[in-house]
Amino acid sequence: MVTHYTGESGKIACGRNNHDLVGTSEVSGVRCKMCLASLAYQRGFWFSEFQSHTGTEPMGLEGWAAGTMPFDKAAQHSLACYRMEVQEMVDRLEHQLNPLIL
Repeated sequence: MVTHYTGESGKIACGRNNHDLVGTSEVSGVRCKMCLASLAYQRGFWFSEFQSHTGTEPMGLEGWAAGTMPFDKAAQHSLACYRMEVQEMVDRLEHQLNPLIL
C-alpha cells in the first residue's frame, strides 16, 4: 500500500480522497509519487530539512501545520528565531573567549 503525504489541515497532498488511503505527515514515510511532487510535501520537507540541519525545531511549523500561518511567514519566523538563538550563542561564546585572549 502506498503512503500519502497528509499536509496542512489533514488533506492528502496529491488530491486523492479515498477514505482507505494511508497518510502520514512524516516526510520520510511518503511513497506516493504525486504527493512527493506536490508543493505541500515540498514545504513539509523544508521544515524537516530545517530541523535536520539546525538541530532545533522550527518555531513556525505548528502554525503552518494548523493552517493558522502561511508557509512563507512560518518559514521566516523559524529562520528569525534560529538566527536569534545562534546570535545569543555566539555572543555568549565570545564573552567567554575574550578573557582567554592575551
